[in-house]
Amino acid sequence: MLKQIRIAFISPIFDMGGIQRTFLSIAEGLREKGYEFHMINTFMDSFQQRFRQCGKCVYIHENLRLLEYLRENKIDIVQTNGFARGNYIAYTAGVPRIVERLSGMNSAFRFEKTPVDCIISSTNKVFEKAVQGYPHKYIKLIQNGIDLNAFSPETDRHGTRTELGLNENDIAIGYCGRIAPEKCIDKLINVCAKIIETNKNVKLLLLGTPYNGYTDLLQDLITRLQIEKHVLFIPPTEHPADVMRTFDIGVIASGKHTTAQGEIKVTKEGLSNAVMEKMAFALPIVATDSGELSSLVQDGYNGFIVDTEDMDSFYDRLMRLINDNQLRREMGRNGRKIIEEKFSLQSMIDKYDTLYRYVASDEFRQKYPNARQGMRNHYLGTRYEHHGGSKPKNVLIFRSGSKPLTDRVMKFAQNHFERTGISMLCHEKSLPGITGYTSLKNTFVYDRSDTFDLAKMNGMVEQINQVNWDSLIFMFNDFMAKDENQNVVDIIEAIHAKEKILYTNGDLTFLWPQKQAMHFS
Repeated sequence: MLKQIRIAFISPIFDMGGIQRTFLSIAEGLREKGYEFHMINTFMDSFQQRFRQCGKCVYIHENLRLLEYLRENKIDIVQTNGFARGNYIAYTAGVPRIVERLSGMNSAFRFEKTPVDCIISSTNKVFEKAVQGYPHKYIKLIQNGIDLNAFSPETDRHGTRTELGLNENDIAIGYCGRIAPEKCIDKLINVCAKIIETNKNVKLLLLGTPYNGYTDLLQDLITRLQIEKHVLFIPPTEHPADVMRTFDIGVIASGKHTTAQGEIKVTKEGLSNAVMEKMAFALPIVATDSGELSSLVQDGYNGFIVDTEDMDSFYDRLMRLINDNQLRREMGRNGRKIIEEKFSLQSMIDKYDTLYRYVASDEFRQKYPNARQGMRNHYLGTRYEHHGGSKPKNVLIFRSGSKPLTDRVMKFAQNHFERTGISMLCHEKSLPGITGYTSLKNTFVYDRSDTFDLAKMNGMVEQINQVNWDSLIFMFNDFMAKDENQNVVDIIEAIHAKEKILYTNGDLTFLWPQKQAMHFS
């Protein structure tokens, strides 16, 4: 009998997105094969009911509680998708294997993979880069799979079209995914407005989770263009196939967009689940040449690919499909054939089954003993543990975090060190917040710039270093240090102490590596 394997999917979202649909397909396909699944949402207590039917669904926001949950439930494998905090907490909890599934090039390598044992790629380009960058880890290519029965062109769609208010002669242009700026929905709306000028039977269906604020901007745009009767926003559903089968043409327009902060960015899609699902429904696709979409949409065969900024061509290709029912049918059949031949759901599930059992085996441990080698000198590599005995007498707290976090650090220090030997280094603007710490032996106040600047505080560092410090304690508001912490790191490295302790949000403490400075990218 096969050993039961406990797997935890950790993610900030468990809705209808492509990443979550992959998690769901894996859990549904393997729940009866000796696996115990835990779905951990770190953002909100929200799960599709289908997830709840596959295993235990829990909302855990606090770092320490998440660590304890992984330990209490003896999780064998944690799997994430571009979620570095989940990887590091799993490492800190002592989870035997950490697996990260990468999406497209847009986000695949945004965060380091130091504690990860196994990297799964769903695209060829990401796989090739992962192999080059992480030769000491197990890299596996597992492309997404589509349920050909659920996404079948043979299923009846008329009832759902009627429910959505579509007439028999309406042509539904369908998008499925996040209603977010990086998906360039505003460009889709402008293109459809131009089409509607000459074809009043065209409807744009937008199925997905709305992005805060962006949907309001889209509604304003729709009102200005006077196409309110032609655009339908459809909320997320646990069964997106029910809506997608009403589409006549599938679209995706990802590319250059402007963020809420005014930054211009370019989205690079991976192998989009939503596009593959539309192809399985035998729908022709019009897509921008974003990331690896051209690996799915073969121009002129099962749809059209246009440059990410060429909305005139996007309009032209859509018009060709709207006006040629036979072309729609032919391209749709070709798309369905691609899914049948290359993207089987059962094949994907079988590959994950094989992978999980391999990474949980002794053979894997022997073949990849150095998968986490970078953690030896990582700032989250060693938990700090006070072993009792005599308490260190000279302790310097570097106030580099919020007031609530500083309060917790003070309690930590008073519990583990001599109360009469605790001093603090802080910025002048934080001085009012520490006046209540009456037990402080000494206070070092910095005031030469708005933020900590080592170049301007050498004199103070020299003064601090005249004391033989047993411990230096500093704090990061975030569990994962951000770029803005580098100025703090510079000071940490400049101060001499027998041990340096990082205290992070979540009340987790780590022994800071002394051999080399830690730089963040």
